[in-house]
Amino acid sequence: MEFAKPLRTLVFSYSNNFLALGGDEGVLYVLSVPSRSIIFNTIFSSAITTVAFSRKDERLAVGTKDGVLSLLCPDADWEPVGELDYCESPILAQAWCSKTLAVGREDGTLAVFDTEKAFCNFFVPLAEFTHFKSVRSLAFGASGRLLGKETER
Repeated sequence: MEFAKPLRTLVFSYSNNFLALGGDEGVLYVLSVPSRSIIFNTIFSSAITTVAFSRKDERLAVGTKDGVLSLLCPDADWEPVGELDYCESPILAQAWCSKTLAVGREDGTLAVFDTEKAFCNFFVPLAEFTHFKSVRSLAFGASGRLLGKETER
C-alpha cells in the first residue's frame, strides 16, 4: 500500500486478526491479517494520531489531532459506538488493559477511564493527571495495575 501523507500509527488486534492504521490523511484502514486485504476504511475529520484495540478486540479506539477519541465496534461492521470529545488537545497516546483505558494528550493531561463504562459511551475519568508535558506513549503492565508513560522532554 502507498499513502499520500505519512502514517502515524498502526496496531495489531490482540487476536492478530486485524491490523489498524491511520495518519495525516485522516483515513482509518483496517486490514484482515489472514487475507491481507482491506476490510474497512473510513475518513475522520482530522489526522489520526493513535489507534488501539481493547484487550478482547471488542472496540477499536481512534484518537485524532482534534482531540476526539472514537470507539468502533468490530462485531457491528466497525460502526461508531462511542465518542470522547470534551477536550480539543490532540490525543497522542492510549492504552487498554482489561479494566481501564488510558488516554494521553498533547497538553499533558492523562485520563484513565473504566473500560465497561467506555463501552457504554460513558466517559467520566476514574483518575486524571495534568502535571505532565505532552504524553507521547502509554503502556499497562501485564496485570493492568501499573501504567507507564513517556512524556516530551
